[in-house]
Amino acid sequence: MTYDVRGSIISSDYNNFYYLSDLIMHYNQFGYINTLQQYQSLSGQDLHSVSKEVNFVSATNLHLDGSSNGDLDLAGIPLTEVTDDIDGNPRNPLYPYMGADEPDIVLPVELVSFTFQIDERNVILKWTTSSEENNSGFEIQRNQNQSEWKVIGFSESNGNSTSPEDYAFTDNNLNSGKYGYRLKQIDFNGSFKYYNLNNEVVINVPEKYSLFQNYPNPFNPKTTINYQIPAAINVTMKVFDISGKEISTLVNEKKEAGFYSVDFDGTDLSSGTYIYTLQAGDFVSTRRMIVIK
Repeated sequence: MTYDVRGSIISSDYNNFYYLSDLIMHYNQFGYINTLQQYQSLSGQDLHSVSKEVNFVSATNLHLDGSSNGDLDLAGIPLTEVTDDIDGNPRNPLYPYMGADEPDIVLPVELVSFTFQIDERNVILKWTTSSEENNSGFEIQRNQNQSEWKVIGFSESNGNSTSPEDYAFTDNNLNSGKYGYRLKQIDFNGSFKYYNLNNEVVINVPEKYSLFQNYPNPFNPKTTINYQIPAAINVTMKVFDISGKEISTLVNEKKEAGFYSVDFDGTDLSSGTYIYTLQAGDFVSTRRMIVIK
């Protein structure tokens, strides 16, 4: 069996190709192609489709059979335009099957919601499971402006549960930008599955100039100072002793609008009170910090 694919006429992205012969499809420009990977590379189409052995009832009956009925590897990505399977049954809204038939795929973890809230510079992630089996926990991952995913935390689970379980994780002190989040659910045996947050999270630029109290305070020997600016401007931040003598210049450059953090090391300072000042154009703000040794 071969498939005659004519580019713009047939679109089968996010689907499986079922074949009986060594030649799985014919593409007008390139002729016969032996693998799905070949076809994807040459045509630039069907980049989300997969090649996998699948058990159907027969060559003409695309209902799943045997081990394929409930195969977790066949769970795909939901598409808003594809709501029903070949029998008119609704697609699973979170992990639909990639093919024509929607089976009853029982996942070790049933995730029923994954949402977020924004609290100034902080993003609060919340998710709920309806049941869990053999669940080690959730690795929380983030990317910024569609860059590489980075692990930012881990939330342990109860392992097994037949009742709803609620989880929350807060990602603090983000800079202005666009962020994506996903959960990597990991079983105790090492198997895993990703769950993506459907919406992009946007942290806007600040509305006003602010200099915040350092933390920790008192400190020994290091502390962090946060500040924000609503527009691109030259910024200076300096540290003085109580008599007004300049100790250190922490910032002296043009900064874009956004949120910033500066680390200060007081290793060479004696115990006492010190002053730090932020100047950005006409904005000037001063705060005190305490070194204790």
